[in-house]
Amino acid sequence: MDGVVRVLCVEQDSELPERLEQANDRFQTTTVTGVEPALQALGDGMYDCLVSEYKLPDATGLELFDKVRNNYPRLPFILFTDHGDESVITDAISAGVTDYVQKAAGPAQHKILANRINNAVVAHRTAMETNREHHRFEQVLKTSPSCVVQLDRDGQFIFANDRAETVLGLEQTKLEDRTYNDPEWDIKDLDGNPLSDSELPFARVLHTGEPVRDFQHTIRWPDGRERVLSVSGAPIIDEKSVESVVFSLTDVTDQHRRERGLKKLHRATRELYDAGSKQEVAQIASDTADAILDFDLNGIHFYDEQADGLKPVAVSERTQRVVDELVTFDHGIAWEAFQSGEVRQYGDIRNADEIYDPETDFRSGLYFPLGEYGILLANSIKINDFDEVDVSLGQLLAENAKGALDRVEREALLRERTQKLTKQNQQLDEFARTITHDLRNPMQVLRGTLDGVRQTTDIDHLDRGYRALDRMETLIDDVLALAQQGQLIDETEIVSLAALADGCWEILETAESELIVESDLQFEADPGRVRQIFENLFANSVAYADDNVTVTVDTLPNGFSVGDDGPGIDPVERDQIFTHGYTSTGGGTGFGLAIVKQIADAHDWAVDVTQSPSGGAQIEFTNVDLLKSSSSYTE
Repeated sequence: MDGVVRVLCVEQDSELPERLEQANDRFQTTTVTGVEPALQALGDGMYDCLVSEYKLPDATGLELFDKVRNNYPRLPFILFTDHGDESVITDAISAGVTDYVQKAAGPAQHKILANRINNAVVAHRTAMETNREHHRFEQVLKTSPSCVVQLDRDGQFIFANDRAETVLGLEQTKLEDRTYNDPEWDIKDLDGNPLSDSELPFARVLHTGEPVRDFQHTIRWPDGRERVLSVSGAPIIDEKSVESVVFSLTDVTDQHRRERGLKKLHRATRELYDAGSKQEVAQIASDTADAILDFDLNGIHFYDEQADGLKPVAVSERTQRVVDELVTFDHGIAWEAFQSGEVRQYGDIRNADEIYDPETDFRSGLYFPLGEYGILLANSIKINDFDEVDVSLGQLLAENAKGALDRVEREALLRERTQKLTKQNQQLDEFARTITHDLRNPMQVLRGTLDGVRQTTDIDHLDRGYRALDRMETLIDDVLALAQQGQLIDETEIVSLAALADGCWEILETAESELIVESDLQFEADPGRVRQIFENLFANSVAYADDNVTVTVDTLPNGFSVGDDGPGIDPVERDQIFTHGYTSTGGGTGFGLAIVKQIADAHDWAVDVTQSPSGGAQIEFTNVDLLKSSSSYTE
């Protein structure tokens, strides 16, 4: 034992303090001779032990012990007496004195007393330190942010801190009536299989004396809810045996749900990215929200430009059963979430300012934007039915769905470009064959003409040569124009049918011909390409009607038409007129109407040839993206 030992001697023998200090040089002694002086000394200073003889001037040593014990219950008290009466010894033991030593002659007796004092002080200090450690340990357990419980060897709860109720679902007082393996806990592993007593953490710590860390299992609360616990425990050992077991219990239900949901979402993401269309992506996302996230009232709404709202494209089975009519949201919570691009969570939808239907039966709501595509929404008929795990998993599903939608759109654009490039290559191949065929004839004419010039001075031969060259130049210009139309159209804009038609007519040499625009409409198109349509059609009408024709431009329910009162087109030949190189006369190149067809295809329009009301030819364009039309038009 280290340090000074302060001893209060209540003794008439004045030599006792000196002899004790001689027996143990760490002792510091103080001597008084009665009860009152002893109590006064204890009040004035701190002592590690009190030694008193039995017979005092004003009382007995046991009477002093009673008074000391009331105020200093843990102070070691040794009775040092020359009374060997057994009744005194019995009374001393019954009273609870720390020790007693009978007086005897000789220095050996003082050494015995010194040893007893030393042992009593060591035991006292050890007990005090143990009590302090126990108090500190208890304070740590009480103030720990985790749930901490202590079980005795029988598995009975002997301690639980304040967090126990939030983790175990029981008040601290009710835990005292339960053991760790009470059947009402319904303990199972994470796969739902019951655990035997020997498999539980308590038995493992108790029998092995080794700690257990992060053992996870489920319990059932009194209200029926299942929770997942992470259990870590260690033994409290007393004299080499396990006295009790202390556990730290953590509710990891949300973490377990999140991890399980993430694994399932990972598998579902592969299905999303295998989808071939936006509709398929929406259906997979809705099914996933229902089956994996337990969002059994969910729907995917895509933005519909024509309706200017969020149109339902996929909903869960329960939504189909409970909702009378699936609506297109053009305002309300879903619309606001889509516009802002921010996730919205509502514990009670009815308290929202921008609610779409104030009479809705839905209470809780989650709204996950899907970028420019739309929104994923989930509802519940219960208030505050969604937590942070629902929000995080729902947001992850929405992000994966948006990624899948981006991929579908990119692949669709790539397919479209590939198809157009393939089509363009096919057209260029046709051009090459057509050029080879059609240029050969004028070249042969020119060669024959030049041969004639060489053999004769007839000027007519030169005129024929010039005409052949003109024919070749026209053919080359038309081929280049047709090749250009095979490219993608440029930027589109809102154009006026009447304005384009009038503008093209003015720059053409139309002789005595006349243009009539019956009505006007506005549509979205590449204005340069549409001018090419009008120029070719107007030129054809004038060329085939001997410079005296009336051309009429009019609207159709979903497009427009260009007709004339010329000779028309033989019904037998109508299927051929859009073919590259086709011409009904020897003066054309056969590319004019092919160019018209190519431009219409680039706009995704349908084009057809029929008879005009006046018996001439009429070219009709349908499937046009109309914006505005007028019943009549005046230039």
